[in-house]
Amino acid sequence: MNTAKTIQSALISVFSKEGLEPIVRKLHEQNVIFYSTGGTEEFIKNLGIPVIPVEDVTTYPSILGGRVKTLHPKVFGGILNRQDNESDVIPA
Repeated sequence: MNTAKTIQSALISVFSKEGLEPIVRKLHEQNVIFYSTGGTEEFIKNLGIPVIPVEDVTTYPSILGGRVKTLHPKVFGGILNRQDNESDVIPA
């Protein structure tokens, strides 16, 4: 049984950008949509690759000096969603 899934989007927000460029470029070649924050968002933009700010998704700015950016139901709902569990499906 093949359970492989195609990556459609990726949330990337890291402290150290070391080694990140080849990963981002490879995912971009596969038409992955990027969501990111702060310095990582800027890093991806500087590679000439489109990136969507997480704040555009959450409609909420980062807080606590930029340390809290992705702790939001619109982000973690997507991470924790179980697509095979009907009670997790959110109507469009």
